[in-house]
Amino acid sequence: MEHSLFLAKLMGIVLVVGPIVKTVRHKQFVIACARAYESLTAILVIGGLVFICSTALVLSHSVWTADWRMVVTVLGWLMLSVSLLQLFVPRSMAWPMRVLPAAKYRIALDVAQLLLGVYLVYHGFKG
Repeated sequence: MEHSLFLAKLMGIVLVVGPIVKTVRHKQFVIACARAYESLTAILVIGGLVFICSTALVLSHSVWTADWRMVVTVLGWLMLSVSLLQLFVPRSMAWPMRVLPAAKYRIALDVAQLLLGVYLVYHGFKG
């Protein structure tokens, strides 16, 4: 349970900070995404780092109970899936870097990410 609480805190904080930074530094975020989209190296490095982190997460946290801990497990598997696509088919996973910064639904995605982060932070710190 302690491991689940730690991961909920960690993932929750990251999920909360991400959309805030993207909103506050939107111009820089758009530039960074455009540069990453043009760089196969950046896509592969990001995919490799996410692969390492998500593999560690999946191996250390496989909780399939119908509560908040399953959210951590499912996020780990989603991260692992995306990282494998980035590593094996990098160009197919580059489109979000080009499309999402200017997408009309970006705010809805950021709000969803923020709410998921708040949910995990709540359960992680509530203990």
